[in-house]
Amino acid sequence: MNSTIQTTDANLWLLRSLGLAGVLGGLVLLFGDQLFYWGPIENLSTVTTIATGQVPIATLGLGADWRLILTGIAPLLASWGYALGGILLFFALRPAGNTLAIISSTLLVALGIGAGIAHAIYFAIGVGAKSAYLLGGGYEEAIQTVQIAVDTFNVVALITYVPATILTLLFTYAVFLKETHIPKWLIVFFPMFLVNSQYIVVPLLPDNLIKVVIMGGYVNLSFTIFFALLTAIMWNGGESK
Repeated sequence: MNSTIQTTDANLWLLRSLGLAGVLGGLVLLFGDQLFYWGPIENLSTVTTIATGQVPIATLGLGADWRLILTGIAPLLASWGYALGGILLFFALRPAGNTLAIISSTLLVALGIGAGIAHAIYFAIGVGAKSAYLLGGGYEEAIQTVQIAVDTFNVVALITYVPATILTLLFTYAVFLKETHIPKWLIVFFPMFLVNSQYIVVPLLPDNLIKVVIMGGYVNLSFTIFFALLTAIMWNGGESK
């Protein structure tokens, strides 16, 4: 089987479009994250979610309605972008074998859609907090109203760790030990490695707005960085094999 990518204009257009779709998906959800989180660090609560940290209860409850509306739309657009971007991984890993490339690409698509679903559940957290404040409650009441959505978010996050872990192992194996169209150093920037680096990075940040912004957007920033690098590598067909 010839796994070399023919660098015709049509093929390059397809590769670039898939990659840019993944980047756009990441940027859309990254913007959506900031609609959730952007606000004083004092608004971070003791309620936490897996992979995204402390929930900004007061920011969600007292923020403008348009912020929730826009971030509620974001998961649909981002899931489409992530799904298309995930297909690019098939072409990048194809020299390692069609089976491995298809499985890895499918898992990345599933992971991207999972990120969109998790964001949509976070929207429910925001609606819960907003409802508590609108009905005359405060911080304590908001914590109670968001708890079901927070628990659901955490379960979904744990479920997505299953395909994420399998994909990470397959990707590392393929890039490190097999022939692919991507360099070995990209392993360092694989989303799961970047996402989990937050447990080292975030505690080192000063307690200010920068920490809020980075904490809230860490997951989708990780996806955006990976898709941006993958797109750049595959822009002209990737490394020749």
